[in-house]
Amino acid sequence: MGNVDIDKVVEYFLSLEAGKPWPEFNEWLAKYLGMSIEDLKKDRSWRPLLDPQPYGHVPSIHPGGLGFFTPETLKWFEARWKTDGFFYNFKMQAFRQLLKKAVENGDLELRRKVDEIGEIRFNWDGFAGGAWGKGIVLINSIMPREGFDGTNAEHITKAEVAARKRAFEVANFLKKYMPGFENAYILDTGIQTMPRHARTIEGEYTLTMEDAHGIGMRFDDVIYLFPGGGIPGFPHQIPYRMILPKKVENLLVAGKCASGAVHVRGIVSCMAMGHAAGTAAALAAMKGVVPRQIDVKELQKTLEEQGVILRRAARSF
Repeated sequence: MGNVDIDKVVEYFLSLEAGKPWPEFNEWLAKYLGMSIEDLKKDRSWRPLLDPQPYGHVPSIHPGGLGFFTPETLKWFEARWKTDGFFYNFKMQAFRQLLKKAVENGDLELRRKVDEIGEIRFNWDGFAGGAWGKGIVLINSIMPREGFDGTNAEHITKAEVAARKRAFEVANFLKKYMPGFENAYILDTGIQTMPRHARTIEGEYTLTMEDAHGIGMRFDDVIYLFPGGGIPGFPHQIPYRMILPKKVENLLVAGKCASGAVHVRGIVSCMAMGHAAGTAAALAAMKGVVPRQIDVKELQKTLEEQGVILRRAARSF
């Protein structure tokens, strides 16, 4: 969306009462969705709205591991905003009072069935700004869930149509309820609705959520680093085995289809994965062996000579 008064958005965000419990909201949400509070706590779509409110993503997550929307989070964000001038991102659970008001006024639905296939839900990743140009904010608030099959063309088409309609509904909600968006408008939408996780090739190792969001150095066959939990300076390692298929020789898999790559599917990660795969393929060709048989230490040495970072340098905040 363009023509957003980002300073006004930040000012409003900094005025919020972070960390203040709101049990009445939990009860309201449970009634609205027809679910128990206990069931809400188990559902990854809805539990971010409940107390204590989780909060994440760079530069909004506090490196001390707080992980929740607190006064400390706000203070740390304010300091980062002054030095960096961008935010990624404002999670929508911080604005749950606006969500509740919009739902009660009939201006927003948090979930909607799509032809009995799946649901379009409100995604809590929210919006980011300051890095895409003056007054430009990137919105990430549309999520097809529950039932859509990422390998089914009809399902993808239905999700595509529903998501396009949903974009205008979310834009109208922001314009009417979010300070700073009063005069904003949609500049562009994503080229295609894309499943985060569909067809993959099983590798010798499947990257897990713990691998992707924990902070540690755990793999002897590391081929690149990627920010652990989204915190700069605290990366986790990506192993060679995840791009090495279990049952197929002379093949390396790079990108979102690699084993467990859904957890590190970002463009920068996929570029580094492709770099490692190409280097491994070249070494295998030069040695006259299959990729499974290359010397991983030689691969790592070659990658480091090419400028790839495989070991984390000490850093403090």
